This record gives sequence, structure tokens and C-alpha cells, in this order.
Amino acid sequence: MDTMILTGSVYGFAEDIARVIESQLIRARCAVQIVNDPDPVRCVLRADELPLFIVSTTGNGDIPKPFKPFVLAVASGSIGTLPQHYALIALGDSAFTDFCGAGRKLEAALVARGMQQLHDKLEFDASTDIDYEDVATDWTNEILVPSLI
Repeated sequence: MDTMILTGSVYGFAEDIARVIESQLIRARCAVQIVNDPDPVRCVLRADELPLFIVSTTGNGDIPKPFKPFVLAVASGSIGTLPQHYALIALGDSAFTDFCGAGRKLEAALVARGMQQLHDKLEFDASTDIDYEDVATDWTNEILVPSLI
């Protein structure tokens, strides 16, 4: 199954994780494409691909500004047909009240549109998960790749 990695970030952390996962998927001979801050008008999610969302939380639970139009389009239904399944990596900092709030808001919008998680979301905590490359690599190899093959 093809994978489209869609990122939403302010400082590029989501994009860094996307590149780590992309390299693992390529090694596993999976087709992958990265779309940073997807445009809700031009972004087309195909039924035969898995969207993997990697979204950072800014402030106290806020969705990054460049990614917000996409989330609003999902929530409003203005993005057409969505695939049945998705995967989600939410980035946040547990020092804030709304830990991984952006990921949880996206998750609520996806579920409201009838999508189902392929697996439980992976939540990164900026306060404790300093070795994100190893965590992302392990999650990709142990959870994501077996689901795609």
C-alpha cells in the first residue's frame, strides 16, 4: 500500500520525523510521498493509500497555522472522499495542559468523517522523547511496515 505522509509543523520537527519514516518505508520497498502543510484544495487522498499524519502542537494545544486549513477542511467535509484508515503521530510537550492537542483535534476530525486508525497514535513528548529518530524507526518497522505489506 502506498503511503502519503502529511506534516503540520512550525519548527520542522514533524518534517524531520517524516524523513526518518520515509527512509524506513523506502527500505521496506513501500511507495511513499511527503506533503508538508497540505493544501486542502489540491491535496487528494486516494482510497488505495494510507495517510500518515505527523502534526506538531503549538502553544497550548494549537494546530500549526499552515496546517490548520487542512484540518478545518477535513472537519467541514470539504475534502472529498477519504481513505478508510489513517495513521497518526502527534507531537507535543507534556509541560502544557493540552498535550498533543493538535493531533487530538485532527484525530477527532478524521474519526468524525468515518476514518479509522490503523493503530493507536504515537505521541511524542518533547519533554522526555529526546531520541525521536529511534522511536520513529522502531514504530515504523514494528507497527507501520507490517500493516502496509
